[in-house]
Amino acid sequence: MVELNQRARLTIKLLEDALISLLEEKSIYNVSIKELCDVAGINRSTFYKHFNSQIELLQFMEDRFIEDIMSYINESKNINIPLKKRLKKVLDYIKDNYKFAKLLINNNVDPNFPKKLFTNSIIEEIFYNNYATSGNDKKFVNYTNVFLMEGCFSVIKMRINQKCDTSTTELSDYIYKLNKIYQYNSSIK
Repeated sequence: MVELNQRARLTIKLLEDALISLLEEKSIYNVSIKELCDVAGINRSTFYKHFNSQIELLQFMEDRFIEDIMSYINESKNINIPLKKRLKKVLDYIKDNYKFAKLLINNNVDPNFPKKLFTNSIIEEIFYNNYATSGNDKKFVNYTNVFLMEGCFSVIKMRINQKCDTSTTELSDYIYKLNKIYQYNSSIK
């Protein structure tokens, strides 16, 4: 998307907020453009200046969510922040965007979102790098990667759905320790 002026950014923000509100009640496939525009307080023609469908708006939001997480990760890499602290930054971002993250993580909108979130992210880096460099065969590395990423995703999902009082620091420690335990146990043959 091209650089947006202030009015366009405001319009998109109104649409995003309206979509999040509607997705708390129904599936993306049951949200109409008319309903979305009514909640956002804009005309349908204004909507169509920016997006072709509600699904395209959601895709835009998901892509930006993932881009933001990736920029956190890349920024952290550039200044040599340890892996565990980078994981905490990702968890902080998810916490700061709780409402939207909850919708995405619970698969109410795009069933492929978890895979998009964890592919090429800090989570994959934590797991893949630990196993790819430890002399394991490629098939084992791939299975391990999927196993651990799904476990990590489930832990994050549990925290979001139960509104746990676990801090992001504690949660990043738990995920990191679980990874280390698995790494240790899988190295024993």
